[in-house]
Amino acid sequence: MADKEPKSNLPFAVNKLRAFVKRIEALMDQKDAIGADVKEVFKEAKLGGFNTRTLRKVVKTRRADQATMAEQRELERSYEQALGIFE
Repeated sequence: MADKEPKSNLPFAVNKLRAFVKRIEALMDQKDAIGADVKEVFKEAKLGGFNTRTLRKVVKTRRADQATMAEQRELERSYEQALGIFE
């Protein structure tokens, strides 16, 4: 009985649900593949002498909302000043 298709009064909804699940699974597969590609690029950068931790931070900064990043930097400067760092 477990191998039978579920019965439903709403076959359209079931078909739509299956379609969503298949799309999500396909996108997750693509995401995994892209993640592997990104990892490879970071590996190449490291072999090229670049610091990957700094590179990740730069990429994050470039992708972020500029207003949010400006606010974050100002807050970091305030904390650094309060702690006597970089004076």
